Formats: sequence, structure tokens, C-alpha cells
Amino acid sequence: EPINQDEDRDGTDDACDGVISEPPDTTPPVVTSSVTVEPNVHGWYNQAVVVNWAASDDKDTEIVAPASLTASQEGEHTYTSPEVCDAAGNCATGSVTLKIDTVPPVVFNLLFSKNPKAVGESSILSSDVSDASSGIVESEYFIADDPGVGNGATMTLDGQYISTSFGTDFGTGVYTISARAQDRAGNWSLAPSDYLVVYDATSGVRLRGARTLSLNDEDNQLPWITTSSASSGKFAFSVRYGNDGAITKQSDFQFAYKTGENCHSHKVAKGCHKFELNATRIAWLTTGGVNQSYGVFRGDGQLTVDGQSQPVQFVVHGVDGERMSPFDEDQFSLTIYPSPGSEPMYFVAPTSLSRGDIKIRF
Repeated sequence: EPINQDEDRDGTDDACDGVISEPPDTTPPVVTSSVTVEPNVHGWYNQAVVVNWAASDDKDTEIVAPASLTASQEGEHTYTSPEVCDAAGNCATGSVTLKIDTVPPVVFNLLFSKNPKAVGESSILSSDVSDASSGIVESEYFIADDPGVGNGATMTLDGQYISTSFGTDFGTGVYTISARAQDRAGNWSLAPSDYLVVYDATSGVRLRGARTLSLNDEDNQLPWITTSSASSGKFAFSVRYGNDGAITKQSDFQFAYKTGENCHSHKVAKGCHKFELNATRIAWLTTGGVNQSYGVFRGDGQLTVDGQSQPVQFVVHGVDGERMSPFDEDQFSLTIYPSPGSEPMYFVAPTSLSRGDIKIRF
């Protein structure tokens, strides 16, 4: 008898077998990422980021997600998960692109267009700035004490260059001005500083002083001087502006001291040394404080230590106590630098003097 086309060879209908053929599983799992923190408004992180992975599959409920990873590469990078496979052998990976910058920018080459400047002049402070990854987004400056990052006065940003202008609203004095920048990841640079000197040459200011002073203060930074020795030094200076608004050629500064015993005889000499600083040029002079009671001048000089000479820069601070009150003493301090912008090599701490040892006149 012919076989019915609706029946199997065993004589039963397919629909009665109770088995339905499943299509093969060809769909890979889905791997997604999530991070522990969100990027800032510019889309950058300034710290390493933990990436968590999640995996799902439409047929494999026991699929295992990859282990978390820590993203820390500087710059913009794509991070890929380990491969995840389902029971049918379909495999997939997840990925996420992150931008990370943990390195602060660098501000360097601070430069004033005019320094020192007269009270009626303007000076532009400019500086180079660099950042290896995210780029600079803002910059600021502050005078004297640091108000905290983000609280300074805004500077102009032009690519890798920041600047600001200081006008005629500065009185005479020495101003410590610092600048810094922030990158797109939120990192702030250090804030290098420089001094802006403002003077008034039209006032005919004159600063003079002379005195023998003790050098045994433990805050002094001088060779061969100890607190137990009875060492003294001498200083003398006379600095003033001429009618042409320039420091006069006669302006001068000298500082010297000797140490040791029986230095006149080599046979019995002990601990003998000689320290001399002689100015070769006075660069600028300015005054400030209560009733213009303090004066500051900077110059170039020749430092000779035990016969060995080298060029140096120096800064002298002098206080005329009589200009402050009937009771204040005069004061002197000296800082010597081996080169412009370097750390001090020698230092005479602020030292009180008798009234009349330092005079400021207009």
C-alpha cells in the first residue's frame, strides 16, 4: 500500500513525534562596559578608571562576564575586554574609549615686557605653557599669597601662550606675581613666580646706609660663620635716581667680612677667610611700605671668596625705621644669587640696626 506523504516511514504523523528541530545558535554574546566615575565636562579623566564588563546571551544564561580592568594610559585609548564565548562557541568582545590625563601642564619662561617699570608705565607678563595630552583650557595669575587654584585673576590664553597686562595702578614696590594653567582634564600646573619692580624715578628717591653688623644669627647662610663665633661684617650703599630717571653711575654697594685668628701670619693663622661683594651695576631701586619706609635695590656684582671671584646678582632690603614711627629700628638684609632666577647661594637674614643707619629720602 502506498505510504501517506504526511506519515513517516514508521507510519506516524510528524506532528505526533513531540520533537521540534531547533535552529542552530549563531548569535554571539553581548559585552558592555561601565565605569566607576564619569568624565568631566570636557570628556576627560585625571585619574585611572576602573572598567567593569557585563555579558549577556539570548540562549546561554550561565555566561560569565570578563574581569574588570583598570584603564590608566595617558591620552585617548580604546580598551577591549577579553573574549567571551557562549555554549555554542559564538564569541565576542566589548570595548570602551576613554581619555585620561593625569599629568599637570607646565608653565615656564615667565617674562615681563618691562621690568622694572615706572609707575606710569605698563608691562605685559607672558609665559609659555605646555600639556602633553588634553591641552590647556584656562590660566590665571595672583599677586603675593596664593588664593587657591581657580581663584586667581584670569589670563589670556592663546594656544601654548598665556599673558596679562599690568597697568599704571601699581604703586612703587616689589610684587611677587605667579601664574599657572589648567588642562582639560582638570590638572593645575605649579605656579612659578617672578618679581615685578615698580619705581618712581621722578621722586628723586635716594637710599643710603652703612653699618658694622653681627653675622652670628643662625638664620644667616654664609660660609665659615657659626653661632659660636664672634663674626661681624660691614656694608655700605648709596643708591639714587638722577634727573634723567636712571640710576646714577655713582650708585654703589659693598659688603665684606673676615674670619680667623692671627691672619697676619701664615705660621700661626687659624680659620682665616675673606668674603667680599662689590657692585658693578645697580639695576633698579624701589620703595614701599608705611610712609615709603622700606627700599629694595638689585644689582650685579663681583663676589670674591678667598681670592676666587665670580659674577653674581644681589638684592638688598633696607628699612628706615624713622619713617615708620618714632620707635622702629632700621633693618638690613642681603641675598646673593649665582645667576638670574637661581636659588640663593648666600643670605644675610633681616638684621635690626640702630636708627639712622639707613636713610630713605625723596
